[in-house]
Amino acid sequence: MQYTTILALITAIAAPALAAPAGAPAITTWTLRDFTRACNGACTYDYTIITGQDATPCSYTAAGPQASYNNVHCGAFTISSNWSGQFGPGQGFQTLAVVRDGQIVYPGYSDAELVNGQAVVPDKAFQPQAVGQF
Repeated sequence: MQYTTILALITAIAAPALAAPAGAPAITTWTLRDFTRACNGACTYDYTIITGQDATPCSYTAAGPQASYNNVHCGAFTISSNWSGQFGPGQGFQTLAVVRDGQIVYPGYSDAELVNGQAVVPDKAFQPQAVGQF
């Protein structure tokens, strides 16, 4: 037998054994769809959280574009956010923590993306992690 034939046979036999186990959970993402921030003094946030299981609308108001907030509830999700201008004028950004059932994602948006209540395009997707794992 030639070595190439043996190598092909070993590869054919080993490939299924190296695949993910049948019971392995599918990796899902959470997508924040049509994320908007419209400010006129206070700021209203509107978006939908899409998971592999459901779509949860989320709408709330914060004191202003640089306001931080905690414990906003959208369905089974808890939302918190902080704004930072640490990189100088025109470089502000907002980071959220979106939590459900011990899973968390950290979406981030620059002030340049959050203009005049227009939806952020494209939608952003994030892979959830267990709370406490970074």
